Amino acid sequence: MQFLLSQIQQNARIEEIFSTAVSGVRQMINCDRVVLYRQETPHSGILVAQSGEIVNLPLDSPSSSVWEWFCSPQTVTHRFESPAASLPELQQTTMAAWVTRPIMIQQGGKTRQWGVLMAEHGSPKHWSREALAELENVALLIAIALQQDALWQRVQTTEENFNCFADNSTDLLLRTTLEGVCLYVSPACQSMLGYSPEELLGQPFTHWIHPEDLAVLIQYIDHPQDFPAIVQYRLQHRDGHYIWVEAKGKAVGDPQTQDYYEWYAICRNISDRVAVQKERSRLITILEASTDIIGICDVEGNTIWANQQTRQLLGLTPDCDLTQNSITKYHPPWAIALLLQEAFPTARDKGVWLGETALLTADGQEIPLSQMIIAHYSPQGEIEYFSTIARNISDFKALETQLRDSEQFLRDLLDSLETFVGVMTTDGILIEANRSPLEAAGIQREEVLGKSFDQTYWWGYSEEAPARIRESIENALQGQRVRFDIPVQVKQQEQIIIDFALTPIYNTQGQIRYLIPSGIDISDRKAMETQLRQTNAELQRATRLKDEFLANMSHELRTPLNAILGLSEALQEGIYGSLTFQQQDSLKTIEQSGQHLLQLINDVLDLAKIEAGKMELHLHPVEIATLCHGSFTFIKPLATRKKIQLEQNLDPHTLQIQADELRLRQALLNLLSNAVKFTPEGGKVTLNVQGHPETKTLSFQVIDTGIGIASQDCDRLFDSFVQIDSSFNRHYAGTGLGLALVKRIAEIHQGTIRVTSELGQGSCFTLTLPWQPEQYQPLPPPLPTSPISQPELSSLSKIPALWLNNSPGI
Repeated sequence: MQFLLSQIQQNARIEEIFSTAVSGVRQMINCDRVVLYRQETPHSGILVAQSGEIVNLPLDSPSSSVWEWFCSPQTVTHRFESPAASLPELQQTTMAAWVTRPIMIQQGGKTRQWGVLMAEHGSPKHWSREALAELENVALLIAIALQQDALWQRVQTTEENFNCFADNSTDLLLRTTLEGVCLYVSPACQSMLGYSPEELLGQPFTHWIHPEDLAVLIQYIDHPQDFPAIVQYRLQHRDGHYIWVEAKGKAVGDPQTQDYYEWYAICRNISDRVAVQKERSRLITILEASTDIIGICDVEGNTIWANQQTRQLLGLTPDCDLTQNSITKYHPPWAIALLLQEAFPTARDKGVWLGETALLTADGQEIPLSQMIIAHYSPQGEIEYFSTIARNISDFKALETQLRDSEQFLRDLLDSLETFVGVMTTDGILIEANRSPLEAAGIQREEVLGKSFDQTYWWGYSEEAPARIRESIENALQGQRVRFDIPVQVKQQEQIIIDFALTPIYNTQGQIRYLIPSGIDISDRKAMETQLRQTNAELQRATRLKDEFLANMSHELRTPLNAILGLSEALQEGIYGSLTFQQQDSLKTIEQSGQHLLQLINDVLDLAKIEAGKMELHLHPVEIATLCHGSFTFIKPLATRKKIQLEQNLDPHTLQIQADELRLRQALLNLLSNAVKFTPEGGKVTLNVQGHPETKTLSFQVIDTGIGIASQDCDRLFDSFVQIDSSFNRHYAGTGLGLALVKRIAEIHQGTIRVTSELGQGSCFTLTLPWQPEQYQPLPPPLPTSPISQPELSSLSKIPALWLNNSPGI
């Protein structure tokens, strides 16, 4: 028996086991022959192995009844039919020519007889119990060998099928240790990860798992009983990128004792699916974030999906289920009719429909929509579903109403204008024109609209007019704004003069889209201009005559006045004898009045010369420090009497200026005299001189703490013969020529004079003149402003009266 067990354990070929079994049994039980039959049908069998020679009846063709008995599982001993004994008798004895043992195997969950093991002797023989037991054991071992061979065949078939499946499968099949070391890797590894199976064998499979996913998988690896049916993670390809896989894994072992020893897994590449899912998720996110209504319905009109904007616009909760509801539930009756009768049929025929519908909210409010419906087809050309995109156009509708109202208002406004305004295409066709100026000219809009602008009735009076209009259109198309005066023919067979303009209008791309012609009747203005030119010519002549008169009169008046002043001076000096005190006092009054009158005459003369354009400037370098010191010296006596503090601040870089010294001193003295005159006792007058190289100008600032000037009066200060306080009992005397003369002197020097002042806060007069800065050395310290000595006062009497204006007034 041991030799048979050894062969079975070594998975020997089944034929070898059969041969060994029959040979061994024959030796053990000492019989003539041992035969092994395999049952084919209940009535027949075939010989598969034998040991020894046939001694008795041939066994190749037993009768059917004998086979039924012979193959019966209950048969213990049996021999073929013979006259010596009947079958029942044979079953009760161990004395027989042969004995059999059935070979029973498990198949399909049931027990069946595979065949018969028979020991045969040449004559009836007493079979010992040990011999029968040996025969029984060998029959059992043959059954075990048959079961093992069947199992091995199934394993071989399964392995062949598995290898065939693994070799042709696009999924990756793995077998690993509990620690993840690869024991088997299918060929799909090459196409999926870029590695051959040999490169992964013996390597930890976790090496290729994405670090973020590995942390989750390790928990399952450590607890196989909790491993999910399907898990998704990322594997690194040979070239470095990661692919998504869907894996089904199972630990092999005893779940009861949790004794596991291997892992089996199938990995499928789902990168495309993940990408599609991500793209779908991204698209869903976009659709959900849209402010438009987006939805899908089936061919019956039942909602399949709708974004949150739909629920929000309908006034529904975010979790409200809209699916399987008909779209007719959310539209007013007129919109439902439009959808069913026009929108969906058009989408079926043409693939898309676009129009305006409305949505009906939960509280019954109707919301206007601009809606598009799109039909989606299957590969077979059948409509699978409809999608829709709709936008709330409530604001647009309100704006459209406002726009219509605005357009009508503009139309009414333009039609009411007497000024002509039109719209012209870039090829010169007039497409719009306001009504009133046309009707005033006796022209109907239909007579000019749709015609070339240069061929309209207006330009029919000459051949030159249309050509000029065409030229203006060409210039306007070049981006110019054209404007000129031109005669226009009207229905009454008369011409009027219009101020014509042609303006290009651009679109958002910067291209000229329209031309806007406009015209204003300026016939009356032209007539007035002609009359005004005549009037101006007469006024200019009168002004010139006035200036000449003033110049002549000033000269004629100054000649006898100089004689009066000269004789009064001679009398005071005693040339014609001594005078009494009263006579001296009267002569002094005569001299002062004469000097004042002479100064007024000189101012009038200077002003008349400047306005007549006869004032000549003698430009030469003027020392700034000398000019300012001399001016201060002249006004110091008056300032001393009023206890007014004088201060001058000179820019050390301003040494000279190119100017007419006499006129500049005259202007500066007028400003300083005014400042002293209008500053109360105890006040202060400041002269600042500052150069401005960046603008090449030099400014003289005269600042006082006087009575100030109201802002509304500042613009009238520099007008001739104008005083702010013009009452007969005004406190400050003057003719109003001083500041007017300062302004003229500034202007003929190409300079300016301006004033800033506030009532009760003083004034600041700024005289600004052109200045060419050079490389000057800093000035020495300013001269002291001590009281002027008597010799200095006597020298002032030599200053020409033309420089002075002790009472210029404002």
